[in-house]
Amino acid sequence: EPPPLFATVCASSLGGPVAIGLLTPFRNALTATAQEPNITVDALRARLRQQGLSQLYRGWLGPTAAASVQFSCVGPVYFAAAQYLGAAGGVTFAAAVEALVVYTAETRNVQLAHNSSGVGSKVSVQSYSRPIGPGFALFFSRILIANSGLRLVSAPVSRVASDAGLVKPAANVLGDFVGGVTMGMLATPISQAYVFTVSSAKALEAQSVERALLVGGFLRRLCVGSAGGISPFL
Repeated sequence: EPPPLFATVCASSLGGPVAIGLLTPFRNALTATAQEPNITVDALRARLRQQGLSQLYRGWLGPTAAASVQFSCVGPVYFAAAQYLGAAGGVTFAAAVEALVVYTAETRNVQLAHNSSGVGSKVSVQSYSRPIGPGFALFFSRILIANSGLRLVSAPVSRVASDAGLVKPAANVLGDFVGGVTMGMLATPISQAYVFTVSSAKALEAQSVERALLVGGFLRRLCVGSAGGISPFL
């Protein structure tokens, strides 16, 4: 049963910008690792500390401003769509709306952070007049997979835990945790592929087939270790 509309809108409008704004340094750190997948945590921390607070929060305003609508897609938009489309249809519709709302803002955040990092070639910054661009399919897929954890995976896990004797509140928490962590892990390589696409001058200038090959090569480097095993990133 959907929670009260007023409560979810208030939570989205207030909690969304706070969370997205405060997490900007982590997004910018992921931007750095997309172009330098072998950089160590210590080296990345040292670089960001040297560059200062302005680099940590470079590009924060756009995603923070869009976060109220973005978080509303996770709640109110999903529940409204799910009444007519079912859970799978609802999460797909909400992910599409969210992607259209925040793609440009998040892409600009990535590109501004990349351009000011001094690593690699600078890229043209996405215009606010273009809600769709390179990497949009990856961006949408990341949102769809990540949101599926709460909307599609959580409930079955909660039912199994409840049937096994776990009290319902604990079963619900376990379902949310397992769904969120599992689908979040699956979405992470796709998220990094999106970041790579929009912060790579070569990928941005490439045609669709060449860009897909570049992204495929990036994912192989990201997920497969130098000795052929699982990479440290995973």
